[in-house]
Amino acid sequence: MSHHTNHRHSHTQHLPLKPILWALGLNTAFLIIELIGAIWTNSLALLADVGHMVTDIFALSIVLVAAHFSRRPKTTRHTYGFLRSEVIGAFLNGILLLILCGYLIFESFHRLTTVQAVNPTGIIILGFAGIIVNGSSALILYPSSRRNLNVRGAFLHLLSDVLGSAGALVGGIIIYYTEWYPADTLISLFIAALILRNTIPLIKESLQILLEATPGDIDIQNIENDLLALPYVADIHDLHVWVLNHNQYLLSCHLCLNQEYQTIDHWEQCLCEAEELVEKRYGIQHCTLQVEPLHYKDTPKPEC
Repeated sequence: MSHHTNHRHSHTQHLPLKPILWALGLNTAFLIIELIGAIWTNSLALLADVGHMVTDIFALSIVLVAAHFSRRPKTTRHTYGFLRSEVIGAFLNGILLLILCGYLIFESFHRLTTVQAVNPTGIIILGFAGIIVNGSSALILYPSSRRNLNVRGAFLHLLSDVLGSAGALVGGIIIYYTEWYPADTLISLFIAALILRNTIPLIKESLQILLEATPGDIDIQNIENDLLALPYVADIHDLHVWVLNHNQYLLSCHLCLNQEYQTIDHWEQCLCEAEELVEKRYGIQHCTLQVEPLHYKDTPKPEC
């Protein structure tokens, strides 16, 4: 006998699209301005930020597409719906950030061997403007980034852009007063390191979800011990816990009952207690449990 906790499913909260559209509009407008400024000032820090803003726009576009797909109803072929599209979007955003870091590091070492003069005044102006625009976009997305992995990827893009603009501003000030041009390149390397620091956990978390690994905050051994502590349960097998998207945990398990509790009268009570334990202690609201007699798995099955 199996039991599916339909009445305990968490309701999916669709991502509001308006904040993403605002952030996308702001970044697209500023991208054009900063590209002109990077060419005018010959600044690697600004050029790096332009490249990063291109990935920002692409990242925000991924968020929009993934949010659109996640709203589509489930079908007989896609019985979970399309919620995983948000996780795929987060993974793609992480890969984009890695590529950007690689470019920044490569170009920075090239610039260190061939120091080039830059226009510090233009860098300062555009760096300050970048902090305002990217900071505003990041603030717009921040509430959604706390509960959505896909938006968190875009938020990290914007946050690293704020750091990039701040780095460009600091570099411009240093060059303005000292004419020490390597400052622009060294700050670019520092920005790349900061981006990399936030990117690795994003890729790791999204990849773990796509591989249907046990969530990091769940100890599956503790769940097994708690289920075995129930008076009805003699053994369990095929226990699995995975994540559908960033916040919907799922569990499936076979419960083998003690000899004295193998009548149908005890099965429903066993299921109710097991479901309540899993939900209250571990916050897993979607679980599928199968109840069976002890040693049922090893018993030869009659031909049907």
